[in-house]
Amino acid sequence: MKRQKEIKLREEEQKKKQEEFKKQTEKILQEQQIAIEAKKQEMEQRDQERKLALELKQKEVAIEAERKRKETEAKLSQTKQKMEELLVEQRKRFSEKEMAAEEKRKKFEEERERKNLETQLRAKAKAEEIAKVQEENDRKENERKQEYYRRQQEAEASKREREEIERKELM
Repeated sequence: MKRQKEIKLREEEQKKKQEEFKKQTEKILQEQQIAIEAKKQEMEQRDQERKLALELKQKEVAIEAERKRKETEAKLSQTKQKMEELLVEQRKRFSEKEMAAEEKRKKFEEERERKNLETQLRAKAKAEEIAKVQEENDRKENERKQEYYRRQQEAEASKREREEIERKELM
């Protein structure tokens, strides 16, 4: 009986130890569960904070991107405006140069035409002068020829007269 008592006592002790072990295990499990819950809440909190920080960063990035887009758009608009003004100015200068070149060409054509006309007038005057000189030369040549023929006729007439006189004297 003693032995049974000892066994019973051991069993009770064993039971007590098991219950205590069970309580400790449950307590540890409960503490672990509380720690897990606390960690889970901390992680959820961090995750929430990270999400908020990420959203805030995304909003900042979006705002910055929008600001840069508007800035770039403004720069492009200014550049486009400047290019259009430059193009208008270049077209104006080109038009002015073209008009100046056309005016120069017209003056050149007029000057060339004037010189051609002067050349033609000089050539005509020269041709008329040459024609007058030729006509004068022809007239003088005709006068010389007539004078020559007249003298020749006079000389022949004089020769015939002398021959006539000599013939009369010889007879």
